[in-house]
Amino acid sequence: MKLRASIFCFGLLALLACSPDVPPGVMDPDQKAVDDSGLELLEPKVDILFVIDNSGSMSGHQKNLAANVDNFINNFFKTIQIDFHIGVLTTDDDGGSVNCCGLLVGNPSYLDRSTPDFRKVLASRMIVGTSGSPQEKSFDPVFRALRAPNLNGPNAGFLRPDAFLSIVFITDAEDQSVLMTAKSLQDFLVNLKGRPDQILSYGVIVPSGEPNCDRDSSDEPKRIEQFLSFSPAAGKNEFSLCDPNFGTRVAEIGKDLAERVGSSLRLKQVPVLSTVILKFGTQVIGPDPLTGWSFDPDDNSIHIGPKIVWTKQPPGTRLKIHYEPTKFDDPK
Repeated sequence: MKLRASIFCFGLLALLACSPDVPPGVMDPDQKAVDDSGLELLEPKVDILFVIDNSGSMSGHQKNLAANVDNFINNFFKTIQIDFHIGVLTTDDDGGSVNCCGLLVGNPSYLDRSTPDFRKVLASRMIVGTSGSPQEKSFDPVFRALRAPNLNGPNAGFLRPDAFLSIVFITDAEDQSVLMTAKSLQDFLVNLKGRPDQILSYGVIVPSGEPNCDRDSSDEPKRIEQFLSFSPAAGKNEFSLCDPNFGTRVAEIGKDLAERVGSSLRLKQVPVLSTVILKFGTQVIGPDPLTGWSFDPDDNSIHIGPKIVWTKQPPGTRLKIHYEPTKFDDPK
């Protein structure tokens, strides 16, 4: 077996490490690549769960969240089109309210691109009421929502195997789950999705050490903070419920989520890098780790730079990647 076409190196700083080897885990050397040009679309998908505390102390916080939904949405949709499902859960796992025990709030059970009056509907679903159990459980409802019988019953269709999963906790209390710990919930989700980098978590909470925001109990949210530490977004994924710039912080969640979900495409074949063409409608994007694209040979993926200046394109425009695949032939 011999490699007939090498992966070219651009020499750009941090673009890639040159190597004639096939990126590990990408292609079996005994497999022949197709001869025609590759065409792949960046179609980012994410399933988002808002887990909202519906105990008696949360009325004002829920209204603040609903009032700032536009800040989240505007930043979430700022760049490329993302295929999303959004569901809402409550922290009631004891049956104290209608919206309990891992059931997604509302009918239909989740929102997507086709939902009429999407912004208005999402804002209304953020107001989950305050009649839930005073024993706030952030983890257990997530566990129940994403397994049978809820997953293939009332919550059917929400979770997709090829989508990122994002969980946003909104509570003024520590997690009081009895089924799940931070580690066991993380392990459950990794097993569900296959890869830990597919799970993105955020917390709008009363952080440990926060002196100017009332908690529903005296306990600091150590369990929730431990779970947040497992996320690829750790360090940038914890926000205060009482932040005077609450709307800005909600917007930051939308922006960070969009960048992480829409920032890479794992290619199906190994590209000859000198042939890669990345286009967004009529806009051609060149190789640059910040203002263009870069290649990661470890997972055979194209990464989108965080400082690309996107041109205005028709609604629904998607990123297209053309390339010539590296060819492998049996020796003569």
